Amino acid sequence: LADRNGLVRHLEAVETLVSYGLRVIFEDQALAFRMGAETKRGVQWMEPRLVQGDIDAPILDSFGGGPASVVAFLLRVLACRRLGLAPVILLDESFAMVSENYVPNVAKLLRELADTMGYTILLVTHQPAFLAYATRAYEAAESGDGTVFRSVERRDGVVG
Repeated sequence: LADRNGLVRHLEAVETLVSYGLRVIFEDQALAFRMGAETKRGVQWMEPRLVQGDIDAPILDSFGGGPASVVAFLLRVLACRRLGLAPVILLDESFAMVSENYVPNVAKLLRELADTMGYTILLVTHQPAFLAYATRAYEAAESGDGTVFRSVERRDGVVG
């Protein structure tokens, strides 16, 4: 019973943290995350779900790629933290499915992770809204010698 109580506390902590991230990003949608549990043929199955009002469904069934990509990212952050891995996150177009309207909120959350939890985040993206929250930014361009990276100036005049 003690192990089960510990597992329940861990799951509740995960649900709370992922729900927090969803609220920060999708502030107008009142989304919450929960882990559904079901026993099938004596085996315990866990299923990530999103809740919004009366809807409680598997993420991709009712909510699409944007919230799913945010949940996947947040679960990776929590797993890295729990496993004691280096605080480095590499993201390659991880938020491409997030609507343009929410990209500034994603950028704010990434900045918060970097500032409060000490994460170094390398983000590859085509979405310029991330630039305003970057410490450094580079643009890749093809040249005769291969790919060249140039520092990009942010809107506030800081050069990456």
